[in-house]
Amino acid sequence: MKILKRCFNISIVIICIIGFNQIPIFSQEEITRPNTFVSVCTDTITLFDTAYISHDEHSLVLKPDSGIIETAYRDTSSVLQLIEISPDNKWAIIISMPAEIDDGRMETTYQLIDLCNRKMVNDELKTVVKDFVPGNDMFFLSESTRIYLIYYSSYFDYYGIELISERGQTVP
Repeated sequence: MKILKRCFNISIVIICIIGFNQIPIFSQEEITRPNTFVSVCTDTITLFDTAYISHDEHSLVLKPDSGIIETAYRDTSSVLQLIEISPDNKWAIIISMPAEIDDGRMETTYQLIDLCNRKMVNDELKTVVKDFVPGNDMFFLSESTRIYLIYYSSYFDYYGIELISERGQTVP
């Protein structure tokens, strides 16, 4: 009986070594990444002076110079926290958490908000940047007049993409 036990252990080691040597490994340099994400603003949307989370914690609210309050993003099933606004006031990062907490852990997701068009753009960014994981942590990095979104990718590392917000007649 001892001999069978030892043979079994040795065969597992051999299978593991052979199995792991056969896994194809590709280089991350082979994956091409776009270097910009462009958002086209409509002329009808006014710029804002102040941004904050509403008292019910379900909305990201913008207050333009005119004083009329606008909702940039609303999710009644979540509690929102404003993390950061880009230096050019055209992008915001918020954290979204479930409003109803069950027993156990609570998931938080990061959302990129296009303040010019008043919408969340995580899904649009995912179609442009294949290794972008909607909900993973992100932050802004500014360099002179450029704004970069630094995001945690599916390759377990941080990457950046330049965010560009242009004025135009229509939203694509």
